[in-house]
Amino acid sequence: MKKYLEQPGFLSPYGTFGADLSYLLAIGFTLLFMAGWYLAKQRKGQAHHTLTLIAMTAMLAYFVIYYLARELGAVAFEGKEGFGGGAFIYTWVFSPILSFHIWVVTVGIIMAVYMIILGYRVSVRSLDRSRTNRSAQAIHSSKKKGERVLADGPPKLTLERFSGYTLVISVFLAMVLFMIRLLSRPPGIGLFIAWFSLCVGGGVLLIALEGLARMFYPDGAKRHRAFGTFTMILYLIALFTSTATYLMLYVFWPHLSVK
Repeated sequence: MKKYLEQPGFLSPYGTFGADLSYLLAIGFTLLFMAGWYLAKQRKGQAHHTLTLIAMTAMLAYFVIYYLARELGAVAFEGKEGFGGGAFIYTWVFSPILSFHIWVVTVGIIMAVYMIILGYRVSVRSLDRSRTNRSAQAIHSSKKKGERVLADGPPKLTLERFSGYTLVISVFLAMVLFMIRLLSRPPGIGLFIAWFSLCVGGGVLLIALEGLARMFYPDGAKRHRAFGTFTMILYLIALFTSTATYLMLYVFWPHLSVK
């Protein structure tokens, strides 16, 4: 699959199929997220929940498959090999934008996982009477039968239970990804350590995020709205930096040896 991703692209004569596909998917995912955000602003909770869940799950699945195929290859190294501009442009323009893009995407992936979990913890059906701390105003404003609405009050799960579940799932996910990698060819112990560190490190960050969220946004509904807005802005920034790096790599300063 790695060789397939390195084949010539279709957007630029100097690009690769993997780079072109990643850029188009970045545009597509961002448009889906913006559509989901718009649905939330229109108080169409169930449509927002469904669309955003599908988009975020598809994005996470693509990242996992892409980096399984590339053996967790560092994007920065690929950029240095394929960048055809001068040393000054690379050091002061391309490299800072690429590094910022990687940071934004990393935070965006963590936020995607957290927002999926948070969405289930703070939302209920408008006809569900089992949550006594639900927002009555949100229920009465819902015009559709079974519309999903945000619930007032703290989200489900204590911090201790959230932390325990997150760590267990993180270790299990690392083992699953490693087993999937075994299906194509035996990876080394270094790759397992990388996957383990990545998954468990992501789990620790989720726990830290949950702890900070409880301090600043104890109310689940307010937390979901605030974090949702932050995540959407983050994805817009990610698309902007992705566009900038793609143009610099494959349009403005392509490496002449790339075919």
